[in-house]
Amino acid sequence: MGLTLAQQLTSAPATTVGLNAISQFEQDIQTVVNPTLGQVINDTGALAAGTYFVTITFNCSVQASINIQHRNAANAATLGALHLVCGSTGAGLTLSYFITLAANERIRAISPNAVTGTWASALLVVRSS
Repeated sequence: MGLTLAQQLTSAPATTVGLNAISQFEQDIQTVVNPTLGQVINDTGALAAGTYFVTITFNCSVQASINIQHRNAANAATLGALHLVCGSTGAGLTLSYFITLAANERIRAISPNAVTGTWASALLVVRSS
């Protein structure tokens, strides 16, 4: 098996991704009121194999959290995950990282618990190789 998500975050390529290297671009921007436990908020859908630069931006009207998941090709299992907490009303978070995906794997963001409030998130995925 390849590197875990945590290992990939700490071993990002040293080179900068130039615009001429971009071969795939996906974005998903969502605003959800009162997300439910486990609700999928952002999902890239199946992606081609390659190395991707991922950026997630998350903002909430109440204290809330978000799980960023690396899913397998069948979208049946989580291969790695990050848990982010938006600690105060109106606070925003942004996380960026590189990840290498096999064919048809995906990145998605879910609500790990039910929230009474508004959640806005943007998932940007750029293929660099």
